[in-house]
Amino acid sequence: MSSLFNRFSSLRRLYVELRTYGFAGSWQNLRNRLRLHRHQSKLNYSRWVETYDTISDSDRLDILRRIEELPTKPLISVVMPVFNPPEVWLTKALDSILSQLYPNWELCIADDASTQPHVRVVLEKYAAMDSRIRVKYRDQNGHISAASNSALALARGEFVALVDHDDELAEQAFYVIASEINEHPDVDILYSDEDRIEENGRRYAPQFKPDWDSELIRSCNYIAHLGVYRTSLAVSVGGFRVGFEGSQDYDFALRCVDATTEDRIRHLPFILYHWRAIEGSVAHDAGAKHYAYDAAVRSIESHLQRSSVPAIVHRTSVVGQYRVEYQHANERPSIAVIILLDDRVKNFEKCVESIFQASSGSKFVVYGVGTTNQCANTKSAQSRSHSSSIRWIAFDETQVAARRFNLAVQQIDAEVICVIDPNLTILSQGCLTQGWLTEFASIAIRPDVGVIGGKVLSHHDRILHSGFVLSQEAIGNHVGVREAGAYFATQVARELTAVSGAFMAIRREVLIAAGLYDAEVFGDFYFNIDLCLRLRQRGYRCLWTPFAQACTFCPDVIEHTPDSNSSPQMVAEYQSLLSKWRGAFGDEQRLSPNLRLGAHGFDLAFPPQIEKPWRK
Repeated sequence: MSSLFNRFSSLRRLYVELRTYGFAGSWQNLRNRLRLHRHQSKLNYSRWVETYDTISDSDRLDILRRIEELPTKPLISVVMPVFNPPEVWLTKALDSILSQLYPNWELCIADDASTQPHVRVVLEKYAAMDSRIRVKYRDQNGHISAASNSALALARGEFVALVDHDDELAEQAFYVIASEINEHPDVDILYSDEDRIEENGRRYAPQFKPDWDSELIRSCNYIAHLGVYRTSLAVSVGGFRVGFEGSQDYDFALRCVDATTEDRIRHLPFILYHWRAIEGSVAHDAGAKHYAYDAAVRSIESHLQRSSVPAIVHRTSVVGQYRVEYQHANERPSIAVIILLDDRVKNFEKCVESIFQASSGSKFVVYGVGTTNQCANTKSAQSRSHSSSIRWIAFDETQVAARRFNLAVQQIDAEVICVIDPNLTILSQGCLTQGWLTEFASIAIRPDVGVIGGKVLSHHDRILHSGFVLSQEAIGNHVGVREAGAYFATQVARELTAVSGAFMAIRREVLIAAGLYDAEVFGDFYFNIDLCLRLRQRGYRCLWTPFAQACTFCPDVIEHTPDSNSSPQMVAEYQSLLSKWRGAFGDEQRLSPNLRLGAHGFDLAFPPQIEKPWRK
């Protein structure tokens, strides 16, 4: 009722605005509200920066003392290609390196035949100021890949850090890197969080990244800034490839990732890089360099070919984000679609109709699973259009959903089990060239994947489910209302802690080997989250895709943290989940320690749940 009232109120406000201000005025009012929202977000982040991400004199003294105590002090070579940057931003970039508290660095600059006279003047001035700055002046302009290789050729350090000619580094950046290298001497790749910085110095749009996610890196270049690589690795892959300009860093990162192992990639959950947002830059306008996104597609395709993964890569509607469509031409698994019935039968026919409409070209069998009465009632309410295509599995003795599912799986002979709640309908707009069922199955049959979940929306496009992450001593939905979520959480495929049992797919052999659902402890609510955690414990990955979408009129089909109105059964199962998996909650890699799970998704954490390296 409240959601209906909210929709009515919104429509009424729109009607009043249109009558009062006309279309142009109403559009301007909407833009003003969006600006206010963005302004408020900036204010919150500014307060967070001032409180938790501003270095004090005491911090500087602590860092300098810690630097002296480091067992090893690796030389960090900064690779900086330069071509005609405005003097003010080039100066700020150079000053941010000179101001580094960690002193064992060198700056390797390659000027790509800049035509603006101030560039050489500034570079010569800074090279004369500090012997750690070395400059290569190229005779001909070769674009950014060639210039980056010229700068890389100057590097003598054990690690190289990639910095653009108009961006800024946090003054503690190299210390944080050196400290991590000392703690993990085998590391090959390090990457930090980042934000954007306006011309007036205001920082905004923080990018708080998860720990390493091999699925997410195929969706966007989330290593980005600040990326640091072992020099021997960078040289061994051949540096930067000419022909991939605009996405040369993405292509370089993917080739380095392919040449190392996941345990040698480290995430630094600190804002160490400030990406300059000026006219013409990607930070200011993501569509400023269209050629870069075509190069990114080719970079991902090359990565997949090196990994012997057959797939097609697409640009999505969001600039800088990509969708990998996995292809298994010789593997067409048998698919069972299980619908666990409940006592609400009115939406079941819509569910079945949407399955058949959105699954053309796929071979599958639909199973209605429930008690004898549920099956009888649902079957009698079903029209004849698809009734002959549904198989019914009825049980007399059990009302527990997880137990009914387990018994049904034992009777079904299919390679891939897809599960959809009877109160969901499949949406087709989330798919590209293949339907939701093919999307699920093509991912589920990958040997490293335990389970794949999809996006669930309400009937007015509120995101009800896009995966679950662990947060301290709780488990929560990965995103809230109408938002992209932390680091594009709802827009790209990625790895998560768990997915909803209302809309997912899993290989039957994986499910059987894991022991099916724990129906004794998690009979009705948290059985799928428990399963996902057990699968991760066994080395499988829990993935989520936004390219399989469903809609519901019943928000309570999605698991959530219990409240005062929850049933005793739900509360008991939730407490059992916390008790069983409490040890895993402190080691969660999918939620940044700089964020917290709020009522409507992610909020900034006040304070962050991580100590600064110099305060440990």
